[in-house]
Amino acid sequence: MRKTIASEDERYHNIIENSMNGIIIHRLIQNPDDKNKTHLILEVNKAFQTLTGLCSEEVVGKSVSDVFVDKVILEKIKQIITTEKPIRFDGYFTQFNKHLEILTFPTGNDEYVSVLTNITHRKYSERKKQILACG
Repeated sequence: MRKTIASEDERYHNIIENSMNGIIIHRLIQNPDDKNKTHLILEVNKAFQTLTGLCSEEVVGKSVSDVFVDKVILEKIKQIITTEKPIRFDGYFTQFNKHLEILTFPTGNDEYVSVLTNITHRKYSERKKQILACG
């Protein structure tokens, strides 16, 4: 049985690590001194590092609000804490100079997964089509 669990853990780790999308695994932490809650980053994959330019050593163990400066992400994290439901949003993130689509969902035990997709080229193509249509 242990071998099966270990091989499943390795399988899931390989799926996450080899994904073309940036992946963040984070946990909801309640600050015992007050009512503030934060999301502590537990793990990121190689694609996250490539997408953001941030290496895992810079982000693992830090709160999401310490890593992401864009207010859009921080507001959505607050929404996730409140609703405990999956959320999908996109926007231009000046910190990374990219348009990102982010899907975040709870996985149980106060843990969440966020999947980041670079949609910059799609957004530029959409904008170009709009400009040409007005032309």
